Parts: sequence; C-alpha cells; structure tokens
Amino acid sequence: MDILFLCSGGLSCRSLMAKTILESLDQKLNIRAANMTPIRKLSPHAVTAMTEIGLVMDETTVYDVRDLQQLNFDYLITLCNGTREDYKKLPLQFAQKLHLGFDDPELFHDHYLTKLDAYRSLRDELKTEIHYFYHRILKKRLLLCNLPDYFC
Repeated sequence: MDILFLCSGGLSCRSLMAKTILESLDQKLNIRAANMTPIRKLSPHAVTAMTEIGLVMDETTVYDVRDLQQLNFDYLITLCNGTREDYKKLPLQFAQKLHLGFDDPELFHDHYLTKLDAYRSLRDELKTEIHYFYHRILKKRLLLCNLPDYFC
C-alpha cells in the first residue's frame, strides 16, 4: 500500500508528523511525506510534541512533491487548506484522495498558551485522524486485498 501525505511546507511539517504516526501503526506500508514547497527546517516544537509520545521524525524523509510525480499512490492525503486544491496543478497519480484539514500551528491562535501547546494539539488531532484512517479504512482494504483478486 503506497500512501502520500501532502502539506504546504514550512516549519510545521504536518505531512511528516502524519507519516511518523502512521508508520508507528504499520511499518509494512510504503508512506511518503511531501511538501508543496521545500521544507526549511523542522520546528523544534514539532519535534518535542512527537518525542513526548515516543515518536521520532526523520526530516530527511520529506520530499518535494515534484520529485514524486512519476510514482503511483493508493492514497493521496492532503493535510492543509492550501493543498486541498493546489495538488491538482501537479500530475500526481493516485487511486483515492482524502483531505484532512489541519491549522498551521506556526500561526497558533490565542486559545493556546504556547506554540508548543498548538503543536501538541495538532499532534493529537493527527493521531486521532490517522488512527481512524488506519483502523477503519486501510485495515479493511488490506484485509480485502489478501482475498482473491476479484475482491480488491
């Protein structure tokens, strides 16, 4: 199963956080994280938020989406409002598309005490959505794909 998480880029790197969470559930999946614009560097708040739940992000595994245009994905999952439509400008190949919209924690609002709190909230929201996607959608499809070909 090939999955691409796509976000707009910048510091927060929602795609890498999502990839890391999904990989923690199933390391047999082929998961890529990509940005519409090249990553500048990871926010230390993102790293801290993920480390708090025992997950380590590898920033060397984030791609520029233009480098993935020749690959076929089972799922393209956009994570930012900007990527909801921008992905259409690129010749990406995928079977299914999902959009999970998450606010940029770098632009955190007054209801968070600190920027780290905004990243913790993002992490928890991502974790909830990724768990749902894996357990309610992906696992069912993986089970079906282990049956004879006419079920897939």
